[in-house]
Amino acid sequence: MHGPGLHGPMLMRTARFALVVALAVAGLTACETVAPPTSDTTAAALIDVVGKPSDLAAKLLRGADYQVVVHNAEGDAVALSPKRLVTAQSPVGGTKLNPGRTVIITVGD
Repeated sequence: MHGPGLHGPMLMRTARFALVVALAVAGLTACETVAPPTSDTTAAALIDVVGKPSDLAAKLLRGADYQVVVHNAEGDAVALSPKRLVTAQSPVGGTKLNPGRTVIITVGD
C-alpha cells in the first residue's frame, strides 16, 4: 500500500494540469505562441467566434485568412464538430490582427 500523496493516473493528471496552467500563464500552447495584436491601422478586427459551433468558427476564421488551432480546455487537440461550441478564443474578438496570424479556439466537450 502506498503512503499519502499522488500516485499513478492521479499524478499524471496533476502533472498535465500543471503544465497546461504553466503554458497558459506564459501565453503559450504546446506548439506555438499567439502573435500579439498589431498596431497596424489597416488590420481588420478579429471576429468573435465564442459561442459558435467549432466547425463554423474555424470556417469563418479561415475564410478571413487566419490560421486556426483547435483544442479543449485541457490543451488537447480535438476535432471540429457542430456539437462542440467555442468557449474561448485567443486573441479575443475585436483585436486588430493581420491575416495569416494564428487564432486559437478552445472548445467544450
